[in-house]
Amino acid sequence: MNLSIIESITYHMLTHKINNLSKTKWLKIVFFIDLCYYNCPISDNNLLTGFDYIKMPYGPMIDDYENILEHLVNIGLIKLIKYVGYSSSDITYMEKCNDFNLDFECLNRDAIMIINKICDTFKGSAAKQLSELSHALAPWKQSNMFDILDFSLSKRDEFLINNVKKTNLYNYFF
Repeated sequence: MNLSIIESITYHMLTHKINNLSKTKWLKIVFFIDLCYYNCPISDNNLLTGFDYIKMPYGPMIDDYENILEHLVNIGLIKLIKYVGYSSSDITYMEKCNDFNLDFECLNRDAIMIINKICDTFKGSAAKQLSELSHALAPWKQSNMFDILDFSLSKRDEFLINNVKKTNLYNYFF
């Protein structure tokens, strides 16, 4: 598995000043980037990251995401900060390690454009809002719980057609 793309996406998120980048928010933004890229004319129906996504109760989740996060910590890109909230659950946020720099050689111009647009659009959104949006989109909505998501369902997404008159996320943004 080539992790340079997720390293670049995560680095970009952290330097793009995304508010309160929790693990959940990170997962949803990466999902939206992949969903948008999948529908990009140059993608040849491939996901930018190449990851599989699983339908989970709180939205799409990258298969094996804990090992990916561990890799990002081990290379010194991020540190994970756990906060104990008022409820019984903990929230883990990501912060960029100060001395880490990364170039974007592994990303093409279209990928960078999509990453910028998704990050700009969702940087102020709460993780709960992103989860709710992911639940409305065809790949999650039309899949069975715990199955791998079928991104081909996003080519003509009824939620987007009915709400913003666009066939897919790429057409909405571009």
